[in-house]
Formats: sequence, structure tokens, C-alpha cells
Amino acid sequence: MISIGNLPDSSFIAIPLAELHYDLFVSPEYLNTIGENVTEEEVLTKYNIAIQELANNTHCWPHDELPLKRLPRFVVESPDLLTDYVKEGMAIGCLPLPLAMPEVKAGRLRLMFEGKYRFPMTVYAVYHSRRYVPAKVKLLIEELKGKMQVAINQYS
Repeated sequence: MISIGNLPDSSFIAIPLAELHYDLFVSPEYLNTIGENVTEEEVLTKYNIAIQELANNTHCWPHDELPLKRLPRFVVESPDLLTDYVKEGMAIGCLPLPLAMPEVKAGRLRLMFEGKYRFPMTVYAVYHSRRYVPAKVKLLIEELKGKMQVAINQYS
């Protein structure tokens, strides 16, 4: 299994594979509605926010730098669905760069606050037993370790 973010204490084994960066994005239409000079405080108190819920039941958001003051309007597990919500002008979203940057280049999304709130999340390969790990699982993990970061960086 592939998982993003730290897992709670469990019997699972987690092998770090790559770093995936997230940042805040908005559609040009929603930005026109809320205004080009929107502040962080306004984002937190007035406008729709969409975030991804990770496998460890935490929210993918820069909590340390920009603590949420209310529940987000949309909480989804799929980063693709989250990206669609933001592109459709339904909310401001915290998106993974490999999904968001092609949309920025195409003019369908805009980066908010000049990347001030960008943060990394670790991508893990997760499996359940140290005793017996099939050779093909070991091979897959090694292959992912070698190629995943390169692929992520290509689209970021």
C-alpha cells in the first residue's frame, strides 16, 4: 500500500519513498469572487476550504503556519477529486504540486500567497509483516524508491 503522511502507531511497516509538496491554490474564477488581495485571515474565516484527508485521519493542511479556525467545506480522500473541486471554483484547496502545477500552467489554477505555505509530506510504502516480505514486494519498493521522487519532481 502507498500512504502519504505519518501513520499512527501500528503493526505496519512504513518505508519512506519520496517527499510530496503541497500548497494552496484557487481557480481564477473563485479568486475573482473573493478578490485578488484576499488575506490569510479571510481565507480561514470567510471562504470555502477544501482539503485532503490522509490515511492516518489527519488533514493535509499547513496547520503550524496557518491553523484552521473552522471546519473545511470539503474534506475528500482523493487528491484528484480535490483538484477538480478547486478547478471548478468551489473552494480554496491545499493540493499536491504534481497535480496542481500543470493546471497552473494551463491557467486553470492560481498559486496563493506566492508559495508561502508550501510544505512536504512523506510518501510511504506500507506493508504488514517484517517476517515475510515477498521478493516481488521488496523489488517494487526498491523500484519506487529509485523512481518516485524523480517523477514527483518532474511535475512539481
